[in-house]
Amino acid sequence: QKISGDDWHSGHALYYISYLDDLFGRFPIPESWINSLTLIKFLTWFVLCFELILPIALWLSKTRFLALCCGIVFHLCLDYTMNLFLFQWIMILGLLTFLEEKDFKKVRK
Repeated sequence: QKISGDDWHSGHALYYISYLDDLFGRFPIPESWINSLTLIKFLTWFVLCFELILPIALWLSKTRFLALCCGIVFHLCLDYTMNLFLFQWIMILGLLTFLEEKDFKKVRK
């Protein structure tokens, strides 16, 4: 859905979201970040690319652990910036289902 959206192609999707008072601005975010169109466009394209790459990286055993860590950090950042109730936590729980026994050993070290 996002790939076919004009706002995602133009890089303006996060700009529009950042001005929705009921969803965005859960915690303080520097105004210079929100008002920088260059940064907003970069972040919009980053989110789009990240959401396309993450599922592939989760299925490959060599990149799974890194993908899990990046996915968790990504959703924690969403939790900091947006008020989406339990969405981020449900997604993190879903990501944790990809953990294997060897991943638990990495975390312990």
